[in-house]
Amino acid sequence: MSKKRIVAVIIIVLLLMFLIIGSGCEFLGFGVQVTTGIGKIFFDSADPLVYGEVYVDSIHIGYLKPFDRISTFVALDFDHEVWIRSNYGAEYRWKFRAPFTASQIIPLTLDTVIKP
Repeated sequence: MSKKRIVAVIIIVLLLMFLIIGSGCEFLGFGVQVTTGIGKIFFDSADPLVYGEVYVDSIHIGYLKPFDRISTFVALDFDHEVWIRSNYGAEYRWKFRAPFTASQIIPLTLDTVIKP
């Protein structure tokens, strides 16, 4: 094999390794797994008083009704703050620590509200 072909094969192998590890797949069974990326997170109103306009990291994602569910896509490897502004003027805040798993359901209750 010529030097150019060997270099090309090495570059291709390195690119494949980077793509496999970067996508979060296990690489050759060695358990090297990266938990980065974007996932859909579901927020459940697990309390009748937890409803209103929902913000995740100051981005409005919709309106949550009592015992309802709302979802958004978030970065799985960052902490996120969720807050709800209800019709009667109350604001509730939660902080969730990374890492998350994709399609994770997070219950929002008054017991877990961040106290000011």
